[in-house]
Parts: sequence; C-alpha cells; structure tokens
Amino acid sequence: MSTIRPLTIDDLNLPSDELGRLFLDICIAAEAENQGLPTNPVPEGFSRRITALYREIKPGHAKHSTVAIVLQMAADEDYGVAGQFLKEHMGDSAVNIAKENLLVQQVQIRLKGPRAGGAKTKDIIQTDNADRNRRICSANDQLLKTSENPRSIPGILAKRFELSAKQIKRIIKQN
Repeated sequence: MSTIRPLTIDDLNLPSDELGRLFLDICIAAEAENQGLPTNPVPEGFSRRITALYREIKPGHAKHSTVAIVLQMAADEDYGVAGQFLKEHMGDSAVNIAKENLLVQQVQIRLKGPRAGGAKTKDIIQTDNADRNRRICSANDQLLKTSENPRSIPGILAKRFELSAKQIKRIIKQN
C-alpha cells in the first residue's frame, strides 16, 4: 500500500512553480518507496540520482510524453513551466485527474524497463481470477450432477460467467 499521496484537483490551484516542484517530489518519493527507502524525507543522494535520471528520460509512447516532458522540466528546476504544462495537460476534468494519479506508476515502469510490471500484473490477475475460477468449477460440478448432456456445460457456464466456452474448458481442466 503506497503512502505517497497522488495529485488532486486542489493541487491545480497551486501556483505553477509549487505544482511543478510538488509533482517532482511525489515522483521521487514514489521511487524511494519502491526501493524501500524512507519517503519523508527522501535521502538526498537518492533524490539527486533520480533527478538526474529524470533529466535523461526520453518520451516514448505519445501517452507518456507529457509525463516525460514535465519530469524533465521539473528536474531542470524549471518548476513554473513544468507546473503550467501539467495544469494544461490535466485540465479541469476529474477524469483526467484520475488518469494523472497513474503518472507515478508509469514513470516507475518507464525507468525500470518495458517488462517491469509483467510479473506483478500476472500475480494480480491470477489472484483476482482465483475466486471466479472456484465458482466456475463449483458450478461445473453441480451441472455435471444434473445435466443430461455434459458437453453443453461449457456453453452454459460461458454465458453465466461472460467468458468463452474455450476459456471455461481450460479453467475446469486446470482446476
């Protein structure tokens, strides 16, 4: 569970230079937390190393370009321009604020490389699906007891659980 606070709609009311500095501080603190270091305050040497990385970050995917640009400007201590750019990018929409709360995670993944989130994502998906898979197997067992045609069971369960019959068969076979 992260202790790093995300940007909020209220943060857009801050002067641009304060917003730019706050964004940089949040990103650095998130990196420190990810490395198991203290976040309040972040060790000075670590903060300098991360700031240097942010100066070198390259915009990749267009969706992440704004993050890279804002981080580069803030790392170069151009907080006012970074904050203004962030305000323009975020706009006044609450939907955009929710998206921007993911910026810290995107930056962490970008710094670690393209495969950084893969294993964690796999574990999260498997955990989320474990309960559903148990319910599918239980429903399969019940239908096997009452059904005249066992071959129709995957189709029935597919409709019930909004999966394909092939996915249902795989889940039943694995469990």
